[in-house]
Amino acid sequence: MQAVKAVQIPYHPSEEILRLLETFRDMVNYCIHVGLEKNITSRFKLSNEVYHKLNNYGLHTWYNLSVIEVATAILKNYRKA
Repeated sequence: MQAVKAVQIPYHPSEEILRLLETFRDMVNYCIHVGLEKNITSRFKLSNEVYHKLNNYGLHTWYNLSVIEVATAILKNYRKA
């Protein structure tokens, strides 16, 4: 058996970080909903379908690409199962 050393660091996220994570989760859920509804598993197709609607969430546009990648990975794993 291998022993692993770890250090516990207390972290309390700010309200801003919690709101950001909640918004990110909502965006991913929206993309998954659209992907399931329209039977989309391709990142390109999902991006074309939802990219401009994700701008309504008010985050930087590079979050949109991250959200689409996360949602695509979830959709592909769901299809494999």
